[in-house]
Amino acid sequence: MTKDITKIDWSAKDRDKYITKLRNDEFDLIIIGGGITGSGIFRDACIRNKVANKNLKIGLLEKCDFAFGTSNKSTKMVHGGIRYLAYGEFDLVHESETERDWLRNDFQNLIRPVPFLYPAYKGHETKSTIKMGLSIYDKLADKNNYKDYEWVDHEELEKTEPEFDTSTTRGKGAGRYFDTNVNDARLTLESIKEGIYYGGIAINYIKAESLIKNNEGKITGVNVSDELSGETFGIKAKKVVNATGVWTDTLLEGSEDIIRPTKGVHIVVPYENVKCSNAIIVRSIDDARHFFCVPREKEFILIGTTDTDYDGSYDEVYCSQEDSDYMTRSVKHYFPKANLDNDQIISAYAGLRPLIKGSKEGEEKSESAVSRKHEIIESDNGLTSMAGGKLTTYRLMAEELIKKIIENGDIDLPFKEELTKKKFLISYDLSEWKNDKSKFDSDEDILEHLYQEYGKGINEIFEIIKKEPELKKRIVKHRFFILAEIKYIIQHEFAPRLVDVLYRRTEVWMLIHPKYQQEVAKRAAEIMGEYYDWSEERIKREIEDYLNLIYKNDFFYKK
Repeated sequence: MTKDITKIDWSAKDRDKYITKLRNDEFDLIIIGGGITGSGIFRDACIRNKVANKNLKIGLLEKCDFAFGTSNKSTKMVHGGIRYLAYGEFDLVHESETERDWLRNDFQNLIRPVPFLYPAYKGHETKSTIKMGLSIYDKLADKNNYKDYEWVDHEELEKTEPEFDTSTTRGKGAGRYFDTNVNDARLTLESIKEGIYYGGIAINYIKAESLIKNNEGKITGVNVSDELSGETFGIKAKKVVNATGVWTDTLLEGSEDIIRPTKGVHIVVPYENVKCSNAIIVRSIDDARHFFCVPREKEFILIGTTDTDYDGSYDEVYCSQEDSDYMTRSVKHYFPKANLDNDQIISAYAGLRPLIKGSKEGEEKSESAVSRKHEIIESDNGLTSMAGGKLTTYRLMAEELIKKIIENGDIDLPFKEELTKKKFLISYDLSEWKNDKSKFDSDEDILEHLYQEYGKGINEIFEIIKKEPELKKRIVKHRFFILAEIKYIIQHEFAPRLVDVLYRRTEVWMLIHPKYQQEVAKRAAEIMGEYYDWSEERIKREIEDYLNLIYKNDFFYKK
């Protein structure tokens, strides 16, 4: 095991070696699902395994790429869930805020505080109601709460947010509180990398086709297909965990569906098109639901999200013109100068929440009212499933599931509460970064981007640049992504396909307009092609596959 996680030996070049291990070894634990839930369980189990010096075999399987589904398509926030207070979900809010504060303190480069404004809109909550809610929100947080809320009066609100139409409010101002933003896919990926560092195996594009059972009907493994080679084989496992998010029901044999997927859509626009220095809670003028305008990376505004029931393909979820219009109508109402025409949109995307149905018979809750709580389900065949939940509480969800299977005797590990509540190995504290920043030679926006996304991985990226100075260049001239990121990712982050690099390891797909994506894809594919020894035909196919995915969300772009 390398002593430095930034140099971790985890490249898709070695995929065949890992496939051989899957075929030949008997695993003590196999986790199906490489999103945020599965990554948390994998990290938890591998850390406990290392601390206890047990040498158990622990594996993580993902049918597409890591963070393929919901875990790459959230509102990019680690938050307490202010609106859950209205539904009496105090325990959930407390759990969420406690986990948020841990992540913000122990993964400072990736999870960053953001001020939110909660205006007292006409016809909605009064100043006293909002103040009471924010006071409860603060009290439910732990001692590590970033800052308590403060009230911004009407005059200060007009100065702070001059583009915001305060005539839509009661003239009483807004409450300011703090939550955080995150690159959700990188949180997923860095959690998996910690599991790899502590001795686990994780492979993408391995689809669980069916469960292997003995004569008593108990699970003894998983039949899988390699989605890249087309081969099928069985994996022997003493314990199997289902952490497949919206796909949970596919492995729950002989039971009614428990997941109620709801669709959330987002659009990204330039900052100058909706100027807000704080994130702002917006009330839809159509149905009064909440959504957010959140500043991202000093250059963008992320607008979202919706919350509507969904019954389409879970693998094909996109943002439509109608979805976008629903949000932009309201944003224009509160920001009259906002330019949200289609030709101003940079990107759009949609994801699914794996909510648990949970309503009593005859009592149908609205989508927004369905709880975000999680639930552990134990099946007669020995399968343990984690259903529901939210990104913010993923570590706690993992801890509860691991505790359950330890107590059941399914895995031989000691249990210690909050063992995994520790600083991420790749985390780069802000105070350290301020001292070290001058060591790195690049433009300010590039340095801030590399610090935020890769933490201490920035050191390895600059080692790559020392060897190949041409990789210091921007991928496109008007954005902060550089070519050396591509090399770092394919060497250390198990990305066998171009789409994995540009759509999940980075936010290139989200922060670069479709009209530049062909140029981006060509440059990245050339680096990957040289590294993986791809043919010209393979490079062409990888570019086409990536662009096809980009264009499925491009209702706003006339090619």
